[in-house]
Amino acid sequence: MPPALRIAVVAFRRLSTLNTRLSTVLLTLLPLSAAAPATGIATVAAGRITEITVTSGGSGYATRPWVRLTGGGGKGAEVEVVLEADQVVDVRILQGGSGYTNAPTVTFTWPPVTLDVAARWVPGLTFQGLPGTRIAVQWPTNSLGPWNYWTQLTLGTNGATLAGLDAGNETRFYRSASSVVQLGTGTGMLVWIPPGRLRMGSPKTEPGRNDDETPHEVTLSKGFWMGRCEVTQAEYAFVMGTNPSHFNRPDLPVERVSWTEATEYCRRLTLLDRAAGRIAAHEVYRLPTEAQWEYAAR
Repeated sequence: MPPALRIAVVAFRRLSTLNTRLSTVLLTLLPLSAAAPATGIATVAAGRITEITVTSGGSGYATRPWVRLTGGGGKGAEVEVVLEADQVVDVRILQGGSGYTNAPTVTFTWPPVTLDVAARWVPGLTFQGLPGTRIAVQWPTNSLGPWNYWTQLTLGTNGATLAGLDAGNETRFYRSASSVVQLGTGTGMLVWIPPGRLRMGSPKTEPGRNDDETPHEVTLSKGFWMGRCEVTQAEYAFVMGTNPSHFNRPDLPVERVSWTEATEYCRRLTLLDRAAGRIAAHEVYRLPTEAQWEYAAR
């Protein structure tokens, strides 16, 4: 069987400046609009909305915005917004609706909210670095680790601040790692696998073989790109917001990932890289087939 994840992506990390503020004032103030609104494009097929592609994730979203679909001639579509940090990264189609003759206009709007203001003294963290850098914040209960994923932030011109750090009776240490997802081109982390043939299966005399391993010839008519290395824990946590690994270290391969979680990682990474212009609209990340993995490994 192929490994859980084989995807063409590499993450680079650096330690950001981290300052601890022990007496910051937290104002819980729910904004009525995002600092930069998200944008998206709807796709219609057979009268139904089949996909909404996020072309810009925007910024400043404290809660999930509503999606308004205007025009298109149809009705009944229902969608759900997925946020990471303060940005829109995906729009899931719950109901495709009916009667759409063309794609409606997609607008992200805030739902009605109640303004809630509260002031209290709390400990906080301030992160400084290059504006626009996305960082993953991690913590352990001792300085040696293991380091646990906590949350993601995007640095602004004045950095970023986390408040409300109540560790109870524990001693906490914090660090940040910036993650830049960057595609290779065959000479980097992507390896081009040309078309070819292979013989799969195993002889009947092989110890431990299964009944479905009958020897047979397989032809791969198209070449494909494959990741040179397994997806690391840092890369997985950056996209999914969690690290399920038992052997917790950012540069190790992620493990204890189900097939469902692996395919969801591929889907989210595809949307992120399409929105950032790193891959074309027709390109996708996915898991390799058993034949592709076995052929590439040879």
